[in-house]
Amino acid sequence: MENKDLIATALRMIGKNIILIADCICKEDEPEAVTEEKPKRKTRKTAKAKMEEVADVHEAEPVPEEAEKPKVTFEQVRAALAKKSQMGYTSAVKNLVENYGVERLSDIKPENYAEILEQAEMIGIDG
Repeated sequence: MENKDLIATALRMIGKNIILIADCICKEDEPEAVTEEKPKRKTRKTAKAKMEEVADVHEAEPVPEEAEKPKVTFEQVRAALAKKSQMGYTSAVKNLVENYGVERLSDIKPENYAEILEQAEMIGIDG
């Protein structure tokens, strides 16, 4: 059962990344039309226009570098995993830790804390 939780977590993360990649690809394939600027008047936006606007926002956001990410502490990871364990997901928590090749949370490398915290948040979420 716990392996299903980890697989579901991984698939959700992969799905988010695939959507972002697809948005980027679609935006690159669109030809840029040269048109005269006309005074804008208020109109209702179509669904396509709204999606393009959202895609533009994603494209304009800079990709954060590793140094810019907030540091995740051991205490934050321990608290998140303890909460999931108390919620009845003890076996999923144990499998998550073991996936990093260790038996105890304290043996996990600090550079993996952010990733583990992200995966821990997905434990128990029904998709």
